[in-house]
Amino acid sequence: MKILIPKRDDKLANVLKHMGYENEAKLLLRLYELRKKADYDDKEISHDEAKEALETAKYLIKLIKTLAKKYN
Repeated sequence: MKILIPKRDDKLANVLKHMGYENEAKLLLRLYELRKKADYDDKEISHDEAKEALETAKYLIKLIKTLAKKYN
């Protein structure tokens, strides 16, 4: 089974959810919300939010790479 990794955040979250990674899908959507806040909100994101985003992104990248290797 080969998987295509969607480029859109919400599409990737749906793929993860349907693969049984519901918590990780929620993390991806949280990361998406933080990105939107950083890009479009008048207020800056806090240091804690930036740290959360970085740690979440590292975790999700590792998971996605693992899944891609498993299914390719």
